[in-house]
Amino acid sequence: MVHFVEVLASHLDQYLLDGSPLSKHDLGSIESRANASGIPKETQHDEHVLRILLAALLAAGGSERLDTPSGPGQAVSSALPRWKDLHEQARAFLVAGIKREGCVSAKTADAVNLLNRPHVMEPFQKFGNRWTIADAEIDHGMRRPTRADETNVEELVRPVAQNQDKTTRPWYCSKPVLAVLSIAVIFVLVHIALLLRVLSKVHKADPNVLLLPVVGLSASACIALLAVGINKLSG
Repeated sequence: MVHFVEVLASHLDQYLLDGSPLSKHDLGSIESRANASGIPKETQHDEHVLRILLAALLAAGGSERLDTPSGPGQAVSSALPRWKDLHEQARAFLVAGIKREGCVSAKTADAVNLLNRPHVMEPFQKFGNRWTIADAEIDHGMRRPTRADETNVEELVRPVAQNQDKTTRPWYCSKPVLAVLSIAVIFVLVHIALLLRVLSKVHKADPNVLLLPVVGLSASACIALLAVGINKLSG
């Protein structure tokens, strides 16, 4: 079983591919080895990603029998595992980690090792992935029943449908809206009453005082009309 370890860009010289350091191979050479290992073409577009990926596969294939204290060690090309021998989820996570980080970090290696374990992915693919597996192919006897199996979907949806069927009342029939409008009307009426009371007192004291605003506005209107007429005549 392969076991992935941390692989940095500086480690490329420490992994041998066909007897030569991986960093010394040209693009055509590493692409031919990638094709031989079954790595898909869409993964080979980025040369740096492809080199790190091959180094990670070499390290994964040779890590069980090679261990040097000076570094990650060397692995021969015969230890290069086939791409399809890895679980699909592990392959996708490995490539995504290399593209994101530019290397295989320790966390990415641990996650890929976890995803590549048969007892992790195979039960999920057989029993748990209910979104992609047809219901007729699921062995319900191997799965513990849940509360969702006993729930009637129609009972859950019925209240929502009933609420949607109800006609929406106009906004002015809402009690909060009526309360706010009532307070506003009372406020306006009180101020109008106070204004009329003040005006009546002023009128009793001197009736001519109330005519002053009317005279002032009339004079302003006459001046404005005069200005407009002069402007028209001069134009």
